Amino acid sequence: MAPIEHLRWKTVDGPYRSRTTLQETLDGGDGKPIGASLAQYQRYMVGGQERAVLQGSDAALDPSAQGRGIHSSLNRLSDIANQADRDIGLRVRWGVEHPIWNHLGAAKPRPNDLVIANRVVTYAKPLTWSGLRRRRPSRPEQAGQSRTRDELRGYRRTVGAKQISRLLVAQLRAVVHRLRAPRGVCGEWRIETVGEFGPEVDAFWAQAATQFDFIQVRDREYLNWRYRDRRAGPFEVRVAMSGDQMLGFAAIRADQREAVLADLLALPERADVAEALLDDAIAVARRAGSPTMRLWLQQSHPYAEAVRQRGFFDTDQRLRMLIRRLWADSPVLPFADDPNARVHAMLGDSDHV
Repeated sequence: MAPIEHLRWKTVDGPYRSRTTLQETLDGGDGKPIGASLAQYQRYMVGGQERAVLQGSDAALDPSAQGRGIHSSLNRLSDIANQADRDIGLRVRWGVEHPIWNHLGAAKPRPNDLVIANRVVTYAKPLTWSGLRRRRPSRPEQAGQSRTRDELRGYRRTVGAKQISRLLVAQLRAVVHRLRAPRGVCGEWRIETVGEFGPEVDAFWAQAATQFDFIQVRDREYLNWRYRDRRAGPFEVRVAMSGDQMLGFAAIRADQREAVLADLLALPERADVAEALLDDAIAVARRAGSPTMRLWLQQSHPYAEAVRQRGFFDTDQRLRMLIRRLWADSPVLPFADDPNARVHAMLGDSDHV
């Protein structure tokens, strides 16, 4: 698939087509674009009410233009453009807490940004012996390569002493869990692969949304766009069903390089469904031959203990979820400073997968 098709999927053919996608570009004086910042309009449930939110979806800078402060200029242009749409009250951005990203303006809180105290943790689980192997950090081998991309790849491939100890503890947790866990799936329900989300997902979403104070809308239109459009990537969607009622779902992207659990959501008070979907996602990754599996989850989340019990360990790659109130009458976020806030944000909510 051509990269332009993926870009059209992300910026033009999204579920909320009545909104205009923000596009800012800079040129080097000769008409050649050297940078772009893209954002899309999404819907979030904020304190039980649906709100329109501007969410950063992509940013790009020509490698030859790095280190010249151009990324900061793009950020300023985006902030000015935000003021043109009075209907949008919030902007969501992601920032990775690691020195590799410190040269990027997107990673740092700006004035008026709220940093959600319930931080996002990157969990990883080795699935094969090769997933435990220590590799050399990669380095750019020639001019014109992306500094951020190469440094981040290198960081992901380097396992330090702290990570090794966490990994061993995680594996011990997984062994104990397997010994104690009941065998088989309980209850009159099943897990199956679906080609697209059906009308039952909207009733599911209406109930599932009540668990959280801040969560991106996951209705039928959004989920089919995000995980069932081939231009989004090769996701496998597994759905837990009881008759015609949907109990939960998981979206997995797995190949022989890595598996990613992009999304996981179950009905309130159905921890059994969430745990069964998590086990099923791990099985999908193993069948694909993935050496490791990775996911994002808040440090305080209903599924966090189940994730740790299955041998996922904290990789130390923390993320900031940055929310900016664009107007004085924008929604107030009383939960922002609460480290145990009911927030649900996973990799599929970003453009990182």
